[in-house]
Amino acid sequence: MQYNEQEKLWIWLASVAGMNARKFDALLSAFDTPACVWEEGTEETLSPVVGRATASMIAASRNTFYLEAFLQRLESLDIRALARVSDTYPEMLRHIDDAPPVLYTRGRSDVSFAKSAAVVGSRNASRYGREMAVRIAGGLGANGVTVVSGLARGIDTCAQVACMEAGGVTVGVLGCGLDVVYPPENREVFQRVMQVGMLVSEYPPGTKPLGAHFPARNRIISGLAHAVVLIEAQEKSGTMITVRHAQTQGREVFAVPANITAPSSYWPNRLIQEGAAVVLDAQDILSEMRWNTGSHALAQGGRASLEELVLSPQEALVVAALTHGEATFDELCQMTALPAQILNVHLTSLELREIIEQFPGKIIALHRKYGP
Repeated sequence: MQYNEQEKLWIWLASVAGMNARKFDALLSAFDTPACVWEEGTEETLSPVVGRATASMIAASRNTFYLEAFLQRLESLDIRALARVSDTYPEMLRHIDDAPPVLYTRGRSDVSFAKSAAVVGSRNASRYGREMAVRIAGGLGANGVTVVSGLARGIDTCAQVACMEAGGVTVGVLGCGLDVVYPPENREVFQRVMQVGMLVSEYPPGTKPLGAHFPARNRIISGLAHAVVLIEAQEKSGTMITVRHAQTQGREVFAVPANITAPSSYWPNRLIQEGAAVVLDAQDILSEMRWNTGSHALAQGGRASLEELVLSPQEALVVAALTHGEATFDELCQMTALPAQILNVHLTSLELREIIEQFPGKIIALHRKYGP
């Protein structure tokens, strides 16, 4: 990727160890531009603004060799750096408090989303929470809404996988460098998001997933979304940082109601009491946000064609098995060789998209639109 001289100096200053959005903006207030920091900054003049340790790192990295080596590393990792002064920087993010001076991205190049919703919740998700994440994120993805989340364990992963299985686009916001897979068990999901969606971070390559990074990254999750959907969160939950950022940023907040005695339902129910919009399925969000355009192919009426469907390889196995007639859940497990948990995720996604129907007795069939 080609950068102009102004962008290069923004990328340089943002990449310095110990730098963050607040220190960067403090430097802009004191020196006006990163170019002035490069040309005029000394440890003595920088220390009162950012502290001696960061000032020392700025001075040590203020050379062409460091900058060119950093840009080459970005290119070798296929990582793009979007400076806040660049036209390619996401407009929604530009106007939030402490907007990242530089946003690193991998995957799709377009960071403008006509419709986007953050789906967030507990890492220790209940079965109900996971099912609702799949139901809502799958429905959003199938209707052209970009799903934003943090690629964390639990709700985040369920939501982002469901969105992709529904043929949608998802954005994973990381609290580490984009060359670091965290949590490590999400390596396959990490790769899939890069292929069909986008990974973003304000942290340069090589940055470890330190605990302090995750509360900070939550402002980016809400900042990239038009709406935020809370699935589950206990009373003391970091997920609420995302929600509070959303409220400050003027985003619409939705919450999924649940058993009031369940600890994981504390904050969704509390937010509803405070006035958050209740969400039972994706349709509630589509209607409230006026995104209900009826653009999905299966909502057009008439006989649908299986050949026109966009399916993942595992979804294609399920659909192919059902072209021979209805089947029980156990029969589908045998025919597709998919683990029961994985098959459940695909069935939920396919049902939300009206590709299959499920009947009492765990009988599954292609949706009547595909019938004879």
